[in-house]
Amino acid sequence: MNKESQTSIIDLKLVWDTMNKVIEGVIPTESDRLILYRFKDKLTDSEKFEFTVNKEFSRIQLKELKDEIEYLIDNRFKVVLKMGFELVPYAEVNWKLMHYGNIYLDNLDTKLARRIAYDINVAIKIKASKTS
Repeated sequence: MNKESQTSIIDLKLVWDTMNKVIEGVIPTESDRLILYRFKDKLTDSEKFEFTVNKEFSRIQLKELKDEIEYLIDNRFKVVLKMGFELVPYAEVNWKLMHYGNIYLDNLDTKLARRIAYDINVAIKIKASKTS
């Protein structure tokens, strides 16, 4: 996917206007509004800043994903991943990795199930970044 098709999916003018409405309507203090306005200005002025923000947001997103996976696995909930993968608890401590309803791997301990869930999500994120 090239940059043109990415921007056609998201109405960037709408995003810009929404950010302005949020900053003006929701952010209570002038100092907080100033921080967000400076962020917008930096984002539009600097490719290096854009790269740094993208890198940091990706790191934060992966940390949140890892925390969510740990919560689901620690509480033995089914973990629905992308591209048809699911981690399903069974027995007392084991997990099985399903792909579109078929058992792909089974007899996984909790530590390995947690790692597989995280790695699958990272792999999908890398693939998506390479095709965009």
